[in-house]
Amino acid sequence: MAGTTMNRPLPPNVNAVPDRHGKIRYRYRRSGVTGGYLPGAPWSVEWLEKLAEFQGQEAAPKIRAVSPAKKLVPYSMDQLASLLRGTLRWKSQAADTQRVYGRMIDRLLDETNHKGIRFGARDARQITVASLEKLLARYADRPGAAKKMRDVLKRLFKTAVKHSWRRDNPAAETDAIPQRGDGHHTWTDAEIEQYRAKHAYGTTARLVLELALNTAARRCNLATLERSAIIDGHIAVDHVKDGEPTLVELTAEARLALEKRPSTHIRYLIANAYGKPYTKNGFGNRMKEWADAAGLPAGRTLHGLRKARSRQLAEAGATNAEGRAITGHKTDAMFNHYAAKANRTRLAGQAMAKLRGDISGGAE
Repeated sequence: MAGTTMNRPLPPNVNAVPDRHGKIRYRYRRSGVTGGYLPGAPWSVEWLEKLAEFQGQEAAPKIRAVSPAKKLVPYSMDQLASLLRGTLRWKSQAADTQRVYGRMIDRLLDETNHKGIRFGARDARQITVASLEKLLARYADRPGAAKKMRDVLKRLFKTAVKHSWRRDNPAAETDAIPQRGDGHHTWTDAEIEQYRAKHAYGTTARLVLELALNTAARRCNLATLERSAIIDGHIAVDHVKDGEPTLVELTAEARLALEKRPSTHIRYLIANAYGKPYTKNGFGNRMKEWADAAGLPAGRTLHGLRKARSRQLAEAGATNAEGRAITGHKTDAMFNHYAAKANRTRLAGQAMAKLRGDISGGAE
């Protein structure tokens, strides 16, 4: 078949092409990059190496006609958002962070009131605390989204204060959004062992778990770890969100997981069937599938493994500085959260031991 070989579907952008002698060859073609024929037998090491080289190219940007800049009404929320996006702080954020918050701002500006007036068209100088409370009330059933939207509003009106549009920040005067629970479930040690029992060394599922625990990296960082990140028995992680790079010693479990899956011709430590890293969403979905296969309850995520490693570090007595050297957190706040929980558990155990001693002493 033209679209398959060795009973395997061909990777995207690879086509089987007969040459002038009738021999089937395999060619990589993708818009905006240099393509070519793949050498050797299909799925051989040299075939896959050349495929990875082709796939790793950045596509040249398409040239599009530039439309005239939209004219912004002076002092409108639309103009305020434009000013925020032009700040050094905004431009210094990671591209992924800019996309996430940029979409939130766009949704916010397109919100309409009972009169059908866009929020972006309103005069930023006239916005009141009460009107912002009403807007945030629309997110009452989504406290996480409400908190992020409040943060966006605070940043917008902080920009308004800097430009002397206003003297106050009305978003900062709105009520803080109470959060339900503790976010992503923190994996327990028993859950980690149950996952290990299902996924043996040599599987991608096991490699992901051990690298996630070893590095305490976020999903986006974990998915793009390269073989070059392993340096003298350590693994380097560039924590994108906090901008804090770390160099962590490889654990015995991570070493064994890497040894049992030695795909050294592939650039990435964790790769899909085509030798490419998982997308952010695809990676999360695969972790869900692996956790489900291990019989774990729903809600066991990669971020939950990051929290589990933070918990384990705190329980082992790591200081804030020691814990952050692994997790990449920029401030003490998050690691303090885990340390406080660990301390409460330890203190509760000591209290019960004392109570047992008191009871024994009184009976003698």
